[in-house]
Amino acid sequence: MFACCITGSITQHCNWLRQDTDLSLQCSCDWKEPHLECTFQDLPVGNYCVQVEALDTRCVRDTVWVNSSLIKKMNNSDPCVWEICNLEIKNETGRYKATTEHPKRSPLSWLMVVFAMGAIAAVCVSLYMRAKKNLIQRYPNTANTLRDDGPCENLIESPQVFLLYARDCLPFMDAMVEFRNLLERTMDVKVFDIWDDRRREEMDANGEIWVLNNISAENTQVVVMATPISQIFENGFLSGKKRGYLEPDSRDDIFLSALHTCIRMTATHSNRCRKFMVARMNCIGCNENILTSFKPLCTIYSLPIHLDHLLSHIHNSRPLQIGVQRYEGPFRKKAEEFEKYVSMNQSYIEDIIN
Repeated sequence: MFACCITGSITQHCNWLRQDTDLSLQCSCDWKEPHLECTFQDLPVGNYCVQVEALDTRCVRDTVWVNSSLIKKMNNSDPCVWEICNLEIKNETGRYKATTEHPKRSPLSWLMVVFAMGAIAAVCVSLYMRAKKNLIQRYPNTANTLRDDGPCENLIESPQVFLLYARDCLPFMDAMVEFRNLLERTMDVKVFDIWDDRRREEMDANGEIWVLNNISAENTQVVVMATPISQIFENGFLSGKKRGYLEPDSRDDIFLSALHTCIRMTATHSNRCRKFMVARMNCIGCNENILTSFKPLCTIYSLPIHLDHLLSHIHNSRPLQIGVQRYEGPFRKKAEEFEKYVSMNQSYIEDIIN
């Protein structure tokens, strides 16, 4: 059996699934120098494997957990994860505390770590993979499928929009800048974008926490851009084989954290067909850009062809006509430049991903 928890400002519990039972665990994780201590309450009797992940972009930049004994706990030497197995729980009504030591550091370093520990997630990777297979139903998908509002409930008005896409070639990134501008000006909503340079310092400081807080907000709708690079990273999650950029950026791992969060939420979210939507750019071969984990949404918008429908989905109304044309020109221009770039550089992904 696996035990998991998410603590801090996000939520105080998480639901985990096994073959026959749903179980909600109360848990908490605190930094008590020189230990990371996690307390799990009301664990049923049994043997457990516990994984705890520190949500901090500095982990991947090797500035916090360097030479840490935590690293040795994981087979894949993940610097942000601590794992301990073969824990035997004999008393179902008791509390279990798991601690691990961490190398001595300067007071400033410990302050950084304490701040980072504001949100700790115990991620049950193996359990997640098994549960996802059971939860995600395979629905047919086509290139120009549009949404069905039937079972979807309405979100509250004036939603926030989280624009999620993998770092890509310059023409694609330029198109996304104009897409973000269009959403902000046409919808008059706040748009969260990991690659917005105005948020660079915020991303480097506490990107994963920022991602989880904003994606989890009830009034946030998520637009996931399906691209070949997003497919590569999704396949990495499903297969356990990690891929990376030839020229890494500190925000790459923030994107991966956000994608992982969205994959998990689409498998369990009660209003997933309203909260999440998938879009892809119109170009040669782009019809093959399908993210397997998001197939249950039955929604793929090809941009800029289905731009009006996508905006209507966000606004929860009929297709918008007034105001869109005023701002869509720059986006359409960049979209055409990206389409032309792909047609002339169909193997450009090899110059980006290792």
